[in-house]
Amino acid sequence: MRKKKGFFQINILSLFFLCICFLPSLLFGQDFDNIGFRRDVPEEVIKACSVCDEFLDVKWIDEDRYIGKLKTEWYKDGQKQGILYLLVKLEEPGSEEMFRRGNFIIYNITEEEYQNKNFENFIKQAKYTYGKGYFFMFAKEREIKREFYQGNIPSEFYLESYANFSRTICVPYPHKEYIFIVETKKPFIKENLNQILRKKYDQIIEYISKKCLPTKKCIIDQIKYTDEIDVNFDKLDDYNLDFG
Repeated sequence: MRKKKGFFQINILSLFFLCICFLPSLLFGQDFDNIGFRRDVPEEVIKACSVCDEFLDVKWIDEDRYIGKLKTEWYKDGQKQGILYLLVKLEEPGSEEMFRRGNFIIYNITEEEYQNKNFENFIKQAKYTYGKGYFFMFAKEREIKREFYQGNIPSEFYLESYANFSRTICVPYPHKEYIFIVETKKPFIKENLNQILRKKYDQIIEYISKKCLPTKKCIIDQIKYTDEIDVNFDKLDDYNLDFG
C-alpha cells in the first residue's frame, strides 16, 4: 500500500520492484481508447489519483463486497480485438485475501449475463469461494451454483491489455479512499523501439550493470516489462523494474 495525500490511497500490490530508476516520462504517440474507460470521473478524483490515466467503468452490483460488472474492449499486440464482459471482485484493502489474490480481480461472463437483472440479483446474494490459486471463483445461492474462470487481461506475456500498455489504468473502490491499479504503461514491451525509447532502454541497462551484484544474476530480458508510473507522486513518471 502507498499513501496518497488527499482522496485516495494507492494499492500497487502487483508492482513488486527490486530497483527503481527515476527517469523522465515518455509519451505514447498512438491513442488506445476503450469503451470500458469511465467518462464522468469527478475532478477531485482525477486530482487525487494523478497516478492514474484512466479508470475502468465498473458498474457496482454489491458495493459492500466490492463486486461489479464491466464491459470493455481489449487489445492484443496493439490491435483492438473486441468486447469482453467481466465480473470485477476486489477484496478489503490491506486484508490477507487481497494479498493472496494479487491482481486476479476479473472473471469472464457472457453478454447475456451482463445485461440480465436476475444474474445481478444472484451475484448480489451469492457466497463466494475460490479454487486453483484464484483462477476460479465459485458463487452459490441456495441450490444455484456458478463457476467463473479468471480473465486474462492484462497479460504481459501475450501482449493482451486494456490500452496496449500505454496508460496506467485503475479501479477506484466504491466509497473507499483506495484504488486498485490493473494496468501500467510499459514503454519497452514492443520489439521495435524508436530512437528516444532505445536511448532510455540503454540507460537502464547501464544502471543495472552498475547496481547488479556479482553474486546475483540479473535477468536483463525482464527490462521489457518495466512499468512507467509516478511512484513517488512528484508528477513525474518513473521507471520501475524487477531485474532480479
